[in-house]
Amino acid sequence: MNKLVRSVMYIVLLITIPGALFFLLPTHLEYQVIERYTFSSDQDGNQFSVAVLLPLSGAYQEINNVQIAWPGEVLRRQYDEVELVILDQPPGGSALLEAEISYEASLAQGNMRWNANVEESHLLPQKNIESDAPELLKAAETICSGQKVDQAYPVYSFTAGYLSWPTGTQTGGEQSALAAYNSRIGVCGEFANLMTALNRACGIPAKSISGLSMPMFSPPMMTTARVWNHPGGAHAWVEVYTDGKWAIADPSWASQMPFNRLWFGRSLGQYLSYGEVGEQERIYDEIIAWGEERGTIIGAMSAPNKFVAVSSDENAAVTPSVQVKKVKDHRWILAVSSFLLLTIAANRIESRAEKLKQKGKRMSTPDTAQP
Repeated sequence: MNKLVRSVMYIVLLITIPGALFFLLPTHLEYQVIERYTFSSDQDGNQFSVAVLLPLSGAYQEINNVQIAWPGEVLRRQYDEVELVILDQPPGGSALLEAEISYEASLAQGNMRWNANVEESHLLPQKNIESDAPELLKAAETICSGQKVDQAYPVYSFTAGYLSWPTGTQTGGEQSALAAYNSRIGVCGEFANLMTALNRACGIPAKSISGLSMPMFSPPMMTTARVWNHPGGAHAWVEVYTDGKWAIADPSWASQMPFNRLWFGRSLGQYLSYGEVGEQERIYDEIIAWGEERGTIIGAMSAPNKFVAVSSDENAAVTPSVQVKKVKDHRWILAVSSFLLLTIAANRIESRAEKLKQKGKRMSTPDTAQP
C-alpha cells in the first residue's frame, strides 16, 4: 500500500470515527440555564410583575433544580408540557429590581421513540395546521398511498424536500401550513406545521412542537449570555406517532443537512421543548391578558425568550437576559480522544513502514567491498 493511499485512509478514519462518536453516541448533554429580568423605573413605589414560561421534563429532556430568586410572591402552575411562573411584587418596592430563574436541563442524544397517549386533537385541524384543506388532503393522498410501516417518514421526506428557506430574513407571521404549501417557502415553523398537517391528513397523529435549539456544538463548561435574546435559538420540530410509537422529526434541519434519515427518529441533544405549539400559544395569550389587566406591559416575547413583564409605571423598563452554561458533554472527550489515538496509531504505522522500507533498501543493495 503506497503512502498516498495510506494518507487518504488516515484522513477518512480521522474524520469518520470521531464524527460518528460525536453524532451517533447515545448520551445526554447537560446545561445550566439562568434567566434574569431586570426592572428599572424613575420612581420608587412601583409594582413589578413578570410571567415566565419554563420547560418541563419530557420524553427527551429532564428539567431539574429549578431555583427562583425574587423578593415578592411566587406562583407556579404546571400544564401538560410547560410551567408558568408568575412573580408578583407588591406596591412600595424598589425602583430597581431583578428576578432570577435558574434550572438544569439534560437533553438526550440518540434514537427518540417513546410510548405516550394519542389524543383526538393530534388528528384534527387547528390554527395554522389546516389538515382539512383540499390541497393538503390531495397531497397527503399521494404521499401516504400504500404506506404501512413507518408511515410518517414519507411525509417527513416530502416536507424536507418540498419547502425552501426564504432568501431574506423572515420573522413573525402565522406560519400557516397551507400558505407554506402554496408558496413552497418557509422557516422551521412552516416546516413543522406542514409536516404535522400532512400527517394528520394521512390519518397519522402528529404535533408541531415549539422550543429552543440549544448550542450543542459548544464545548463543555463554555458559558454564553445574551440580552433580549437566548443562546439557544427559537426552533420548531415535530413529534409524530409512527410504527406504534411517538418519534421526533425535524424536517427543517433535514432540508439543510446531509443524511436526511439522521433527523428522523433521532435527537442530537439540542431540542429543548416547550410543548405543542397551539397549547403554548393559548397559555401565552392568557398571560398577555393577565398583563393587560395587571398594569402596563413593558416587555413581552413569545420566542426565543418566553415572558410577559408588567409595571404600574408605564415608563418603567425591563431587560431580559439569559445565560447558558454547558455543564457536561462527553461527546467532545470521546471524539478528541479517538482523534488523538488514531493520530498516534497512524504515526506508528508510518514509522514502522519507513523502517521496513529502509531495511528493504539495505537488503537489496549489493555488497561492493573488496577483499
